[in-house]
This record gives sequence, structure tokens and C-alpha cells, in this order.
Amino acid sequence: MNRTFGMHCTTTIGILAICAVGLTACASTDTDTDTDGNSISITEAAAVPRPATYTLREIGDYGYTATVTTADTDSIDAAWTMIRGQLLDTKPDGGYFVNFTCADPAPGKNPLLGTAKVAVGSLGAAQTGIDSGTGWIDYVPGARCGEDPGYRSQVDRNAPLDADAVNDLCREFIEEKYVVQQLPVDIANERTEESSDGRWTATGTSQGASKYGTETATVTYTCTVSKTTGTLSSNVEFTR
Repeated sequence: MNRTFGMHCTTTIGILAICAVGLTACASTDTDTDTDGNSISITEAAAVPRPATYTLREIGDYGYTATVTTADTDSIDAAWTMIRGQLLDTKPDGGYFVNFTCADPAPGKNPLLGTAKVAVGSLGAAQTGIDSGTGWIDYVPGARCGEDPGYRSQVDRNAPLDADAVNDLCREFIEEKYVVQQLPVDIANERTEESSDGRWTATGTSQGASKYGTETATVTYTCTVSKTTGTLSSNVEFTR
């Protein structure tokens, strides 16, 4: 997932959901009537995302690391807006790059949450490939961090494999494919079977939650789980 930031509102595409967001929040529109009975339109702005708390550390002349405690892209977007403005206001011409990392990565999880860049002046545009005065951020799909739901596994990896354990594992694997804002995921039409070789297959449909009030896509999934020498292996595939 990536986003550009300039002088216009941009569109964010989630893993399985679409909602227009950018430097301003989504808004909802309702209708009412005035004193003469005429229909009028009322627009209510959604809450502005709270910027993620970050610690910014400079690495060399053009690099930075911003350490945060959430992978919520709206919160990081708001923090990136602040960092980007600071760099544009204070730095000489050039391209500047920021890595957003998790302050407390779970074992086996990638601490890198996203990479960003901003172009200051013509030199910055040449070095980054984006227009002068603009920024760009690219997120790691399915990233999680300390404050996020589903960040640390609640599934017992040593438990015997049965239908319930497989369904719990598959839900965890499936939710890792979604952005934080789409959790929890709604699972439906779930069916779990064990084959003669001890491999389990779970099928169903998954739908991510959306705080923007727009319906998210329902996607069919197939999840396979097996356990050999005490180690779980899994694979999740999505189809429309």
C-alpha cells in the first residue's frame, strides 16, 4: 500500500477495502429539511486520526528512522504529515528518506512498517523521482505493532491439531493479510476437513471490518495447515 502527499487529497486502498482518505478524514453526508420543507444536505466530518507517537532519529545526511508503537496507517499518515512538514521547512534541497519501524516487534515479525520519502527542491525531485514539495509513503502489507489488535499470537502452537485449533490458526493467518484498521475479520461459510496425510484444509469467506462505513470486499479463502516434527506450516490463498 502506498500513498502520495502533495497539495491534494489522495485515496488509500486497503488490502481488501477502499476508502478515500489522505490529509483529511472521510466525511458522511445526510439529508434534512429546512423550515420551508426543502431538502438540504448535511455533511459531518469524521474524527481526524490521532498522529502516532514517534521518536525520530537521524541516520546520515538524508536518512531517518521514525519509531512508533502502531501499524495503523491513518495514525502513521498523520505522524508522517508532521515529519514531512518539518523536513520541508528546515532541510536544504535534497531527497530525504524515513523508515517507520515498530518499537517492540513480536518474535518473527518484521519491525519495518513502511518507508517514506520527501523531495525538497529540484535536487530532491531528481533524487526521489517525485515532485518537489511532495512526499510518498509505502506500507508493509499486514504489518503489526505493539498497540495493534492481533499483534501477539493467542494460539497454542503446541496443541493437538483438531478442527477448532485449525480454525483459530487460519483466522490468525488470514488476519495478517489485512491492514490494522480492518480488524477484526468476519469469517463465514467455514468448513474444515482433515486429509489422510494429516493435513488440514479450511475454506470459507473473509470480510474485513471498516471504520469508514463502506462495505469491504468478501473474499473466498483456502487455508492449509500441517504439523511436522512439532512445527506448524500453513498457507492461505484468496480468490474473488
